[in-house]
Amino acid sequence: MTTRAVIRAFEQSSDAHASGRRCASDTMLQATCYSAALQNLLTGGAGNGRVFSAHESVVNLAFHTHSGLVSLVVDSGSELPNGIYITSPSHDFTFPTADSSQYGLALLQGDKLILPELKMVVALHGARAYDPHLKSFSIEKDAWEEIFVRNAHAVRIAMEFAPQQGLVPLFGCTEQLMAAAPPPLGLSTLCATTWDPLGQLCQGILASDQQQATVALEQLIGLGLGLTPSADDVLLGMMASLLALNKHESIGLFCGIAERALAATTRLSATYLAHGICGEFSKPLRAYVVGLLTGQCNLAGSMCWLFKSGHTSGAEAALGVTLGAIL
Repeated sequence: MTTRAVIRAFEQSSDAHASGRRCASDTMLQATCYSAALQNLLTGGAGNGRVFSAHESVVNLAFHTHSGLVSLVVDSGSELPNGIYITSPSHDFTFPTADSSQYGLALLQGDKLILPELKMVVALHGARAYDPHLKSFSIEKDAWEEIFVRNAHAVRIAMEFAPQQGLVPLFGCTEQLMAAAPPPLGLSTLCATTWDPLGQLCQGILASDQQQATVALEQLIGLGLGLTPSADDVLLGMMASLLALNKHESIGLFCGIAERALAATTRLSATYLAHGICGEFSKPLRAYVVGLLTGQCNLAGSMCWLFKSGHTSGAEAALGVTLGAIL
């Protein structure tokens, strides 16, 4: 089917209001911005792929020429490293969802992204590219005391306001964790299972021990539930703070994480970890790292913004940032 035919069928669709709500099938959608990490894919003129998953708030796409997933999202300002954002055509807009067998194709043709089976056409012309890279900072020795104070404040905020699920309870025992002490009593099964390999990873980073870090990473990747397992979220936060602090030797211990993640965790989580290795993170995570390390933005505000990323994913990423900052 040609681009023109798809668009004509899309515009003539008469069943858009069957559910009584507006959905993507009754209008062309306009992309407002996209991650610069997707520049080559989106400006290549053509690309074939498929819809990997479809939810009311996000549609994930897989392309043959791109290793990770691309997330089509209603504009929220979160600037995912793999995101394309659209303007919502109405206040009650949701993406059309379907059985996975009906997801169908994802086609990049010229300046349009076409999803025929979901009856969606996204105009890319005029969309701006945003940079998902996290910049590095040179921290003076006398600034570290302030960082430790902010870190302690962040721990208190997390323990009070973040949902105490997943790996979030480990915020309260980071010192014991990094010292490879025995786990405290009363931890959940997930926290107890994560305790030793996460502690070993911290020890491996401190000792620049590639083998110890690699063994720990192999046990951590994919550990937990959800679209982005808990341990993966922690690893992402650790990478963010290590990169921001120019700890390149420590980041070198994560080399190969992207390849291992493809086989050990979810496709979406592997995508985020691969972007993390390249220094690319969501805007809420970047803002929190900047707030923690430099004090240039409100720490509590940036944490609360990050906490909105998934049920526990944002808070678990914050835990990783805390660990990475004090290693």
